[in-house]
Amino acid sequence: MGAAVTAEDALDLSLAAAEAPHRLALVSTTERLTYAELSARVARRARTLRAPVSIAPTLDVDTMVTLLAAVAARAPLVLLHPRGTAEDHATRRALIERATLPPDTLALLFTSGTTGVPKVALLPRTSVAAALGASAERLGWQPEDRWGLLLPPAHIGGLSVLLRCVQGRATTVLGASPFDAPAAIDQVERERITLLSVVPTMLAHLLDAGWRPPAHLRAVLVGGAALPPELHRRALAAGVPVHATYGMTETCAQMATAAPDEPGVGRPLPGVQLRIDEGQIRVRGPSLFAGYLGRPSPFDADGFFPTGDAGYLDDAGYLHVTGRLDDRIVTGGENVDPAVVEAALEAHPALVEAAVFGAPDPVWGQVVSAFVVSSLPDDALRETVAQVAANLAAHERPRRVLRVDAVPRTPSGKKQRRADAADGRLLSLEAEPR
Repeated sequence: MGAAVTAEDALDLSLAAAEAPHRLALVSTTERLTYAELSARVARRARTLRAPVSIAPTLDVDTMVTLLAAVAARAPLVLLHPRGTAEDHATRRALIERATLPPDTLALLFTSGTTGVPKVALLPRTSVAAALGASAERLGWQPEDRWGLLLPPAHIGGLSVLLRCVQGRATTVLGASPFDAPAAIDQVERERITLLSVVPTMLAHLLDAGWRPPAHLRAVLVGGAALPPELHRRALAAGVPVHATYGMTETCAQMATAAPDEPGVGRPLPGVQLRIDEGQIRVRGPSLFAGYLGRPSPFDADGFFPTGDAGYLDDAGYLHVTGRLDDRIVTGGENVDPAVVEAALEAHPALVEAAVFGAPDPVWGQVVSAFVVSSLPDDALRETVAQVAANLAAHERPRRVLRVDAVPRTPSGKKQRRADAADGRLLSLEAEPR
């Protein structure tokens, strides 16, 4: 299944419908569509679209139809996070409306920038197709495969599940939104899901709910953030067929995937070349993005992209990712730029200064935390920060606030965004990100 599909055909839903018209393509709690039915609905939607197609995608059939219709119509997708604010969406749409896009663009995804200004990653159709082919070569396809889509399709990880299933003539099963561990466990069993993609936080919640996966589940891909070793061991002990993965928007999802018995995040996928330069992972290959909209080329003289991640390749060729080289926070698989949160906090006149960092957390990987300088009493400070945070996306909101007399800085004056950079009085706002 899927072996005869070339990279050029990987995105062609009409071809999938011609080859497997009666095979189940898309399943939700309310609908079940075959490839023929889905292709017909997508063709009708495609005729109504105007490029580019801006959408804050959610886990429902109508959204999947729009995503696939944009791909079929060769209309670039502008993917907005559904938890983003209306102001944030408007700003991001305006960035795209002023731009001339390369004709091969499949999607534009926003990534966190070090200055607080989002970067727009350009994902060509050819690169996405190459990534689909590399994933299929590593995992293979089985005739009965059904892939559970629990990740938000505003991210490349979620969008890729949908497109991989088209490439493999497999079934996409839409999960609940927001994520609900007991519902997911029931769905894996009831819908006989064979493949599942999750972030580490989701995996922890599944295990906390007592999950013991059924025999028909052949692979659980874990990515979006580092997989803590203890969580990895716990999952394997529960019988979860864990495949640790490593990827990012700029590589059109995975660039390395480990089998359950392999170390680190496994070996690079077919076609992916890795180089370790002064401890930083650099990547080159056909699945790389085209660069950032309106910005200088991010590639070095040899065509490698610097990931910003630290890591190494062992003697057997397995990749080990050891951390970030910058200050970006990854909480529950979501990227957060500290500068964005700091700017929001410091815009309030009662909040003199802030330094935002990721505090280690066994479930979420990191939680957004902030050193704050203010003369407000504790209760008023807590209330003020909560009011400011309400205007941020849910995953960007500080969950832990530490009152300090001064924001910690390096000798050169740069903010120190580390939990151990200063002592402060903890004012927790909320136990968990949402």
